Amino acid sequence: MAPSTRPPTTKIAAPALLVACLAAGCGGGASSDSVASPSDPPSSSSTADVSVSSSIAPGSVLARPLMWRARVNSGDAVDHVDFFVDGHRRWTEHEAPYEFNQGALFVPWVLGAGRHHLAVRVVTTSGTTAATDTTVTVVDRAATALPTGRYVRTVTRADLQRVVPYRDAAHGAFGETTSLGRWTMDVQPNGVLVLDLAKADPYDGFYLPYRTFGDRLVLYGTAPWLQPHINQPSIFCEPEPPASYRWSASPDGSLTITPIGHSCADRDTAVVGTWHRR
Repeated sequence: MAPSTRPPTTKIAAPALLVACLAAGCGGGASSDSVASPSDPPSSSSTADVSVSSSIAPGSVLARPLMWRARVNSGDAVDHVDFFVDGHRRWTEHEAPYEFNQGALFVPWVLGAGRHHLAVRVVTTSGTTAATDTTVTVVDRAATALPTGRYVRTVTRADLQRVVPYRDAAHGAFGETTSLGRWTMDVQPNGVLVLDLAKADPYDGFYLPYRTFGDRLVLYGTAPWLQPHINQPSIFCEPEPPASYRWSASPDGSLTITPIGHSCADRDTAVVGTWHRR
């Protein structure tokens, strides 16, 4: 997503939204287009009039999902706040509150276990900057029983009909429904599901961090900052809250996902069902 605008208020189905965003830019937004050198992240700095701090304290040990916020003190109007992960700018926010990934949970295990560098930088309308950087340690707790690999399923009109009772604005649904057709799902060992509408080419999918607790699967919302292409949208609902599902694997290698409760109809349209291993 381009960093210059907030997300659109009207959602478009996945392929159409991709074309629109490529043309005009979407998002709050993920921004790997302009990165700092991994060996030269923003250094800590401040002035009498401008300072910024991170809600993630130096030396933190991160194992669970958490909010990542920048706290800004500025006598000048703020233009934007950048969030850096290991030296790469992964999110830019133009409006307060200045939250990484539009306030969705930051899931640390996708970075891998070990030391990582997080930084925030504020830029005012006059060009003054201030930054702070933090070293954290990630404890890799993404171990999952969910069988890794690529799966496929076809989303049909019956899937759309199934979610009608809770597809409303109160649950973040807006605009067009999830696209019908053949979808793929890559279950990655780093605790990320990548959902991809197979007929959209090129397309790199919706990134959803996850964990399993026995037969319970928890999805933590989309993570567009993980996407290889920044202009590609990654929104099923707005906001997209964490949600629990049941999962089971069959001897034939298929994977069945069923909902526990109802929090995002458009995500459930794509995710819920039986997936067959490719």
